[in-house]
Amino acid sequence: MDPNCILAYYTVGLALLAKSSFDEAIATLLEATHRFGDHTSLGYLGLAYGLAGRRAEALEVLAQLAQRAASQKVPPFCFAWVYLGLGENQTALDWIEKAYAAHSPIVLWLRCAPTMDPLRSEPRYEQLLARLNLLPQASSDH
Repeated sequence: MDPNCILAYYTVGLALLAKSSFDEAIATLLEATHRFGDHTSLGYLGLAYGLAGRRAEALEVLAQLAQRAASQKVPPFCFAWVYLGLGENQTALDWIEKAYAAHSPIVLWLRCAPTMDPLRSEPRYEQLLARLNLLPQASSDH
């Protein structure tokens, strides 16, 4: 892995989360956070902590994001990921709605991002996909 490629850390960390390899995912995302200090790495780390059942660490990540947000722009999705990890779907949706309102391009990944799996049965999630025109199109077999 290229130690200077932040996207490699995200990809590996999220792949490890998808495999439920929580300790490895946390180690990868913690390394990214230390190496790059970016908001996204921190948000993904909070997601990993939450999914691993490490609630106190996930809440600490939320506190760090809030502290950063007091003096700089922190993308709303960073908060949403942590709330998803904590299983707080409605709060995660609140933050995703903020990302939508801010025209964040990451909302275009809502339909296919595995991190959104816990929201797929939520009516608000479906409504947001409809607003983004991301719902599957009905087939017109005539």
